[in-house]
Amino acid sequence: MWKIIPENELMEIEQNIRMILRTPKGSVPLHRDFGISYNFLDLPLNKAIVVLRNEIVKSIKRWERRVEIEEVKVEPAEEGALRVKIIWRSKYGRGEVVERVSS
Repeated sequence: MWKIIPENELMEIEQNIRMILRTPKGSVPLHRDFGISYNFLDLPLNKAIVVLRNEIVKSIKRWERRVEIEEVKVEPAEEGALRVKIIWRSKYGRGEVVERVSS
């Protein structure tokens, strides 16, 4: 659920990570590099997982500097989608984001 003003820093960080994951790179007019590239879509599954994982790490490091990424798991989900699980920590605590990424 999106909130205009998250209740605390952990919720704000989680919301920002979800926004990064849900935004196709190139779709934000004044920040064309924001989000993740969907170049992985037509790749074989094993390559798509590696490409998406690297894209997620790179993008979060650039756009959400308050976190240290502990783990990023990408695995197949239903209907050709990929399930992403990100575990992170910051000075405010630890968090986890699980998202479904698809075209």
